[in-house]
Amino acid sequence: TSLSEHKKMLKTLHNELVNTINIPERLLKMTRYSTQEDTLFDCINSLSEIIKMLDFEAKRKGIDIQFTTPKQDILISGNETDFKIAVINIIQNAINATDHKGSIDIKVSSSQKNGITISFTDTGVGIAEDDIEYIFTPFYSQGQQNKDSKTAGSGLGLPITKSIVEKFGGQISVKSKIGEGTNFTLSFPTHKKTCNKTKQVL
Repeated sequence: TSLSEHKKMLKTLHNELVNTINIPERLLKMTRYSTQEDTLFDCINSLSEIIKMLDFEAKRKGIDIQFTTPKQDILISGNETDFKIAVINIIQNAINATDHKGSIDIKVSSSQKNGITISFTDTGVGIAEDDIEYIFTPFYSQGQQNKDSKTAGSGLGLPITKSIVEKFGGQISVKSKIGEGTNFTLSFPTHKKTCNKTKQVL
């Protein structure tokens, strides 16, 4: 094995260790102050907090995060910490899958007819059609199917996210195309009348 291959291996190990340490630490900080009770909370504020937390990581890769929301509060019923964990999983996956100077577009909309919709669209590597049906299966990671892929993970993030969304009475869907990017959409029941006029937050 050449010296360059050793360096590459050490760099990969270092990156995995950093990710392994940072994510549980972030989650622990959130759960430490959580009452673990279901409440009505403003999902826009929750999303803003998570985006601010992950924005440095995105900017380090040259990724632009855009966040578009309705003008008033959008209330969701459930445990706010669980919601944040689900959002972290989706945004972190998008950051890992998106190349330098890519983008992640997050949009929140609400209507009495369609409920609350949160859309996450990245310009990343995309998910193979054959993999899409398995991505919510525990321990299945698209990156693990390709050992050279930088998107490899534990295979637990998306199953956890799906479980949380369904616990909220919501649904999660995904659309993707290799080389063009991926869209994850979360749908939740509406708890307050909202309008569809939008504002640019980030």
